Amino acid sequence: MKILNKMDLPEINFLQVPYFIWNPYIKKEINETMFKIYVLMYQRFRLSNYNNWVNKDNEVYIKYSYNDLEKDLNLSRQCIGENIKKLTEIDFIDKHRQFNQSNIYYLKVQELVREDLKSSLDENVGLVREELHSSLDTSNTNKNTLNNNIKNNNIKKDKLNFKKEIEELEIGIDLKEKLKEWLDYKKEIKSPIKTMRSINSLLKNKEFKNEEHIILSIEQSFMNNYKGIFPTKDYVIKEELVVSDKNNWKEKYRIKGE
Repeated sequence: MKILNKMDLPEINFLQVPYFIWNPYIKKEINETMFKIYVLMYQRFRLSNYNNWVNKDNEVYIKYSYNDLEKDLNLSRQCIGENIKKLTEIDFIDKHRQFNQSNIYYLKVQELVREDLKSSLDENVGLVREELHSSLDTSNTNKNTLNNNIKNNNIKKDKLNFKKEIEELEIGIDLKEKLKEWLDYKKEIKSPIKTMRSINSLLKNKEFKNEEHIILSIEQSFMNNYKGIFPTKDYVIKEELVVSDKNNWKEKYRIKGE
């Protein structure tokens, strides 16, 4: 064992634990096995989202066989089945059987969490409106000041429209979409992108060999819950060369950028 340093971070795999499953676990509303199953399924959920495994209602589903769960949890099939049933009963997951295929699952978020969040937002909006009306009633000077503040806030909001700026970059469509996913991911982990400087620095970083290398490196960050983007070490640029021979076809690859 050794003390971790910043160079170790890209080599470490992480499991992300959402608060809406952590809190019931801490309060002993769900048992340890239920907690582990949900966390592993949530990890697969992120991969499913990347693979665009969605139904007609745009709901993301995951595939997780009992064999894989047994291996990942080191538990019996019976134990796993019982706890999946419990998660279903308390409305944390939906299970759908497939003919001659692994079951698919939908992860669920407690509606109460969303209602509480909406209530909090509505309350804050109400307070802001009251402050605005109060400011407007004070004097013409305050009114002008308020209008200037609103104008400045709108300018700042335009500056934060990073997805629009990414769309205008002279890069491939796949990389644009992956960078937009990265913006959403950073918001999700409560570490949002604040300026376009980090995006521009990423695109200029000579450690990335091409756009595909950047895309794969971003996906590596998704899978390992990194806060930054680190170049994948095993990436090489491959160009396929087909050698023609009447009796033999071979595929050779010339590796560039090494």
